[in-house]
Amino acid sequence: MEKLRQAPKIISIFSNVACNGKAEYAINLATAIAKIARARVLLVCNKECIIDPSTGIDKVLMERVDKESIDKIKQGYGYVLIDLLADHGENEYEMFYCSDSIHFFLESTRDSLEKGHEFLQGLVTKGLGEVSNRFKVVVHNLDIFDRLSLEEMAWLIRRDVWAGVPEQGMAETSIDTKGMPLVIRSPEDAYSRSLIHIAKRESGMLLGLALGSGAAFGLAHIGVLKVLEKNRIPIDIISGSSIGALIAIMWGIGLSPGKIEQIAGRLKHKLNIMRLLDFTMPISGILAGNRLKRFLKGIFGEKTFEDLKIPVKIIVYDLANRETLVMEKGLLLDAVYMSMAVPGIFEPKIEKTRVIIDGGVSEPVPVDALSKEGVKKIIAVNVLPGPADIHERNMLLKKRLEDEENLVCSSSFSIKAVVLLKKFFRRVFTPNIFDVIMTSMQSMEYVLAEEACRKASVSLHPVYADAGSIDFHLVRHFIKRGEEEAGSKLAEIKKLAFE
Repeated sequence: MEKLRQAPKIISIFSNVACNGKAEYAINLATAIAKIARARVLLVCNKECIIDPSTGIDKVLMERVDKESIDKIKQGYGYVLIDLLADHGENEYEMFYCSDSIHFFLESTRDSLEKGHEFLQGLVTKGLGEVSNRFKVVVHNLDIFDRLSLEEMAWLIRRDVWAGVPEQGMAETSIDTKGMPLVIRSPEDAYSRSLIHIAKRESGMLLGLALGSGAAFGLAHIGVLKVLEKNRIPIDIISGSSIGALIAIMWGIGLSPGKIEQIAGRLKHKLNIMRLLDFTMPISGILAGNRLKRFLKGIFGEKTFEDLKIPVKIIVYDLANRETLVMEKGLLLDAVYMSMAVPGIFEPKIEKTRVIIDGGVSEPVPVDALSKEGVKKIIAVNVLPGPADIHERNMLLKKRLEDEENLVCSSSFSIKAVVLLKKFFRRVFTPNIFDVIMTSMQSMEYVLAEEACRKASVSLHPVYADAGSIDFHLVRHFIKRGEEEAGSKLAEIKKLAFE
C-alpha cells in the first residue's frame, strides 16, 4: 500500500452544466487510482449509486459538501474524490479552494465548451485566478457527426484540453448493473485506458520514455522498443527529439518495433539514402527536405496527434526566439520533420516569427518535457557517442587502416588498386559537410544529453561505436546494440515499471 500522506489528495469532479457520464467518470477514476496507487480512496457521491465492494474504494453519500464535512471524513485516506453538483451555491468556491485538483468535465460540443470558457473567465473576473489554474479540462468525447478536433476544442475553451474520455457504446457501459466499473471489467477498453492514464497522472505513476537525437545512432531506439514490448513494459507517454521523434511517433501510432525495423530497413542500401537528399541553393540549408517529407508522408499520411495510441511530445527549437517548443497538436508529419531539421543541412520551417529546427539543439534527450507533464518515472535513451565511444571508434579505424596497409603490401595489383582508390576517395570526401555539421552538433549535444539522463530514473546508452552519424545502412547493428543495452538494464526497468 502507498504510504499515506499527512493530508490526502483531494480531487473534485465538476461541471457547470449537466453532463452525461460525469458520475460514472468519478467512480471509474476512483477505482483506477485505488488500483494503481494501491491507496485507500474515498468517493463522495451526490446521489445514491451501486459500487461493487471489490473496487477497493469507500463511498459516502453527501448531496451538499463543505470543507468542514470533508475534513471530518478524509482522515486515513490517500485520495478523496468528490463528485460536485453543477451548482453548489456558496459552498462551490469553498470546495474549489480545498481541492488540490479540479477535473472540469465537459462534453465535446461547441455549446458545452463555450459555457465552460464563460465559467472559467468568470472566475478570473472575480479575482479567482489561482482557483482557475487548478481546473483541468476533461472532455467527454461524444460520438457525434460534427466532431470537433482537439485544437478546435482548445480554442473554444481558451486553454489546453488536459485529458479526453471516449463515449461508451451500448455494448459496454462504464458501470454495469452490479456496480462494477469498466476499468476493472475491461482494462484494455479505450475508455478504461484513458481513465487509467488519468489515474496515473494524478497519482504520479506515469512511466515515460525519452528517446534522444543522434541521426543514424538513433536506430538503436528500435532495439530498445523491442525489449520493452517483449517484456510488456507499460509505457504511458513518450518524448522524442530528432530521430527519436520519428521513432517515438511511429511507435505512438501503433507500429510494432518489427514494422519500424522494416521501414528502417529500406535504408540498408546507400542508394535509398541518397534518394532522400534533394540539394538546393544553400541559403538556409543544403537540402530542401521535400524528399524527406514525402518519405515521412508515406508513413504517417494525414494522421494527427489525435490518432496516437500513446501520447507523444515532440521537441523542436525556435531559432529566432531561442526557445524550446513541445509539439503536441497538428499533423504528425510536420512535427517530425521540424524536429529532424538539422540546422545547416535541412531548410528550417519558417512560421511567421518562428524559425523551427532540430529539437536536439536544446533537448537532445527530452527528459524535461516529461517532467513538466508530471512524469516521475522516466527511462532516458541517449544514443550519442561519448568520449569512450569515440576512442573505441578511433582504435577500430586505426586497426582497419593498418589492415589496408598490409593488404597493399601483400596483394595483387588489382586489389592494391581498389584499396588505393578507396583511400583516395576517403581523403577527398572525409570529412564532408554532413560529417562536419553532425559531429559538431553531437559533440555539444552529448553534454546536454548526459545532464538530462542524470534526471531520469533509468538511463540507457546504446551506442554502436564502429559507425558514423550518417551510416543508416548499418540498421541491424544499431538495433542489436539497442537490444543489448535495454536487456542489460531490464531488471531496473521492471522494478521502475511494476513497483
